[in-house]
Amino acid sequence: MAVDITFGGEVFEMEDQRNWSDASFKTYCVPLVHPFVYTLEAPVTQSVTVTLSGAGAGGAAAGGGRVALARTGARAPQIGLALEPGWEAPENARDIAMKTGVGCLLVRQAGVPDPAFLAIAASMAARLRAEVDVEIVTGPRPEAGIAGAACALADAGLAPRRVLALPEGYLGSHQPSGPWPGGATPAELLPMLRRAFPKAEIGGGMMTNFTELNRCRPDMAQADYLTHGNTAIVHAGDDLSVLETLECLPQIFESAGALAAGKPYRLGLVSIGMRSNPYGADVAANPAQLRRTMGRADPRHRGLFGAARAVGVLAASAGSRVASLCLAAPAGPFGVAVAEQEYPQAGYDGRAAQVYPLFHVVAEAAALAGAPRLGVTGLPEGVVGYAADRDGQRMMLANLGADAACVTLPAEAEVALMDAGAFGAATEDADWLASGAARETAGRDAAALRGGLRADCRGRGGDVTARR
Repeated sequence: MAVDITFGGEVFEMEDQRNWSDASFKTYCVPLVHPFVYTLEAPVTQSVTVTLSGAGAGGAAAGGGRVALARTGARAPQIGLALEPGWEAPENARDIAMKTGVGCLLVRQAGVPDPAFLAIAASMAARLRAEVDVEIVTGPRPEAGIAGAACALADAGLAPRRVLALPEGYLGSHQPSGPWPGGATPAELLPMLRRAFPKAEIGGGMMTNFTELNRCRPDMAQADYLTHGNTAIVHAGDDLSVLETLECLPQIFESAGALAAGKPYRLGLVSIGMRSNPYGADVAANPAQLRRTMGRADPRHRGLFGAARAVGVLAASAGSRVASLCLAAPAGPFGVAVAEQEYPQAGYDGRAAQVYPLFHVVAEAAALAGAPRLGVTGLPEGVVGYAADRDGQRMMLANLGADAACVTLPAEAEVALMDAGAFGAATEDADWLASGAARETAGRDAAALRGGLRADCRGRGGDVTARR
């Protein structure tokens, strides 16, 4: 099908909000390049005409289809946990977070190094046998700050595999035409990092969104890898808009992969909530835990919604150059382990819960890291899948749609279903998925299964229909 779009009347300027992963465009009239304020001499009229021609490809069958898995030649990405002071969790919750088995800790260091925090980070990395990536936010004396961070990390026994540094002013958003922050630029920090961390890979990019990376592109001839983060609630906070951001992630991954110029592409924290706000003084306060834009602690992170969306993020990385990403932190607003917070946690306060549903997605994705990645096709509309070949075919499916969906798996499978009915058991036991207590074998004549997040499917030969 061909789509022709014709604009008429007043001059349009459109902002491609896919830069923020929003599945939308914003229009301006008059374009921002013209001076403000301006006078309207007559009524302003605009029109958009959309013409469709040719035959459409048709959508997925309403009843679903047969899922097919195939080798892609790629490897499943490394999974990490983001870590900064306050997110390390009380010791008991920290022990639970370690059960994710992630392969990387992404440690952010800003201001004066805290020896106690760095000691905890070193202990966590040792227990996980995980690589350590470090992000350093520098102040007015960047070289001294980088050197001080290097000494503090060494004193804590942390030997970073990779290091990125960014002047504090570059945590904010700046138009390509400026003005930009004074002092050292991100590019000028690269030689400082190489002197302070001679054995580490040195990163280029941003600690915020792809938008900021796109506006201040690093010279990849001078950097060893590319990075940026992502949040789903820059412009809208409703459920549908948050899920629609998944549609844009493959395009962001493709664009950033091209900017990486053949170097590794390592995502930072990819989350619903906003870690830091490039567009204001701070993130929005959210004491009532509403679904709102630019808030740090988003209630959906703690629910089945957050777990299902994380499967969508993993699925969106198919065919991309993404080598690593973080879906969560040990505790705090982006945590996998339940810990007391200053805001209410509906469904958890007063319960003996250990983990949020997202924990099980992170743990399974970490177990698949580095394994041959499998392409997933044949899914009905609204269902996403992520699979790899680790001791047999393993797959996570999530229904992100509003309606029930039927899925025919390619083989008889051992299935664990994480849905509203399993919410209590899945959150009260960090070993819920690993223990096998939640699994059942589904064969050709198996009864339909209830809906929710299909957390683990291991192929054994035969057919199965799973129904939401």
